[in-house]
Parts: sequence; C-alpha cells; structure tokens
Amino acid sequence: MSMTFLRKSLFAFLILAGFALGGCNVARAEKMRFSFGSDTPRCNDATCATWINARGVITNETPADFIAFIDRNALRAKTVRFDSPGGDLVAGMRLGEVIRVKKFDTEAITCASACAYAFLGGVQRRFASKQTRFGVHRFYRSKPRNPTLRHYSGEDLDTPQRLMAGLMLYAMKMGVDLRLLAMATEAGPGEMRWIDAEEARTLNVTYTPYTWDRWEIKPLGKGIIAISQNQDKNASMQIACTKSEGAYFLIRDERENAGWFRQCQATRGNGHPILGTLVSDQDVVTRTSQDKATIAFFIDPRKVTFGNATVFADPNTYGPSCIAPFDKYVGATAGLKEAAQLALRNCVE
Repeated sequence: MSMTFLRKSLFAFLILAGFALGGCNVARAEKMRFSFGSDTPRCNDATCATWINARGVITNETPADFIAFIDRNALRAKTVRFDSPGGDLVAGMRLGEVIRVKKFDTEAITCASACAYAFLGGVQRRFASKQTRFGVHRFYRSKPRNPTLRHYSGEDLDTPQRLMAGLMLYAMKMGVDLRLLAMATEAGPGEMRWIDAEEARTLNVTYTPYTWDRWEIKPLGKGIIAISQNQDKNASMQIACTKSEGAYFLIRDERENAGWFRQCQATRGNGHPILGTLVSDQDVVTRTSQDKATIAFFIDPRKVTFGNATVFADPNTYGPSCIAPFDKYVGATAGLKEAAQLALRNCVE
C-alpha cells in the first residue's frame, strides 16, 4: 500500500467531527496555546528558544493556531513539548500531521488522550523526564446519544468504524505499532491506560533513531565481535579483531553516503578520538559493501580505555561539515567495556 494512498485515505477520515478524547480535567483546562521554552533564564523569543511549549486542550482551532505561530516566528527550535490533558481527537491527528510535515520533533511532559496522537507526529519522539505521563483510552462522542436507546442509525454504527480505520492509518503512517490502539481500548472515556517508558519504546511511541542499544557479543566466523545497533536497526557500531588486519572500531550505516565518511577521514590534525585513544587519519578506511557505507578505525588494543563510543561530535577535531547531526554517532556506553574486551581477545579469521 503506497504512502500516497495512505495520505489520501487518512484525510478522507479526518473530515469526521464530534469525537473527543478528553483526558483528566479537560473541561476545566484552557485551550492549547504555544509559547517559547528554553533552559536559558528569561528567554522569551525565537532567537533563544530551544523548544515550543504546547499547553492546554486541543481544539478544532489548534492545528491552525500552531501553523500561525510557526509562520510568524523565525524559529530555531524544532521540538514541540506537550503538556496537555487531551481534547478533540481529529484535531489531535491533524496537529500531528502538521508537525510531521514541518519536520518537528516532540517531547511529552503530560500528554493524554488526543494529545497522545498529536505527539506521534514528531519525527523524533521522547519523554521529557522519568516523570512523564503518557496515556490513551477509548474515544467517545462528545455529544452522546442516550446509550439506553434500542435503535441506532446507520450513521451511529458507521462513524466509529470509519474513525477507528482513520486512527489505524494514522498510526501506520507515523510508524507506530498498532498495539497502541489495542491498549487504548483497555480504558473507558473516564479512565486512562498509562504507557510506561519501556512500552513506549517497544511500540515506537517514543522514537529516537540515533539512540544506540546496549553493546553485546555476537559470533563472527570462528570468533566474536562486539556490536551495538541504533533504534532504526539501519546502522551499527562494531568492535572486532581480525588476524589479517588487527583490531578496529567500525561504523556501518545503510543510510549514509560513503562519500561523507570519506571526506571526514581527515581531522584537524590531532587524529580521531576513538574509545579513549587517538587514531591517525592514515589508519582510517572507508568502504561501500552491499550498498552500506562503512568507516573503520584501526586501533591499538593496548591503548584504548573504552570511555565512550562517540565519533564525529567534537568540534575541536572535525570541521562543521563533519559534525554529525542529531548526535547521530553518540554511541552507547552500556556493556561497552565488557563486550569490547572479549571481542579484542578473540580475533576472527
């Protein structure tokens, strides 16, 4: 099924109205407003803001309000931070669509009901802290009919089905596991199914593609390698030793162009900081293998300290064009030392 079809189908469903996902205290909260947010004290304009606050109830006007806010401000910030109890379901999805088209990331402080669907629009999505509360529940008609009536119209039965189909298309488009919608049915309109951090990560509700998994050991030939993958599983960091080439630290990235790696082989003269030691420019090799770009740094196992697995992040070492965006190659430290030491002691053929 093409994304063009999904997009057209989704907007066909989004013409529905009259359904809400009201979280706690929706009736008493003010409608959503947008403002600048920053860790810098007294920052109140676009030049110093590092995120956009989105506080209050999502209404039918909220998507247009957000577009107006970003159009009238020359924004440096590209993250929308939600603190919202919910609101209008369809407006929440429309807001998420705008966020995705405009390529904003999202963060959540408290984000429940309709806010949860707006949050899914973020290109990258994260919880702002360990105290974040993120909840979903079943949708309901904001102007309900008498539930004791014995007869309902065809529209009464048809509209919820169309809306659920729209939710499924929306979740698919945003790259979220459809089990999230099943979890939403566990809680009625006056309840909440809170999604914890581990569930959010498993379901791709939170999504930071450049977050690296814990280092682990995997077999390679007659030996082993240490490996860590990013959340997208399209890139990996590897530490290994071969009897022919020696020890190395390698990055494989199927989305990266080998030309970018090649232009960044040369540092500003000090060498590449790899695993707590410096690797000279001459000890770096780039290759393209099965359409995947790789760059290998050949290391002296006696000198490495396993402090971190970060590359292309130090402005004192690399020029601006070689500083990877989004902290793309800030590798994991969990399990690094143990896995790397095992791999470097077991050289493969």
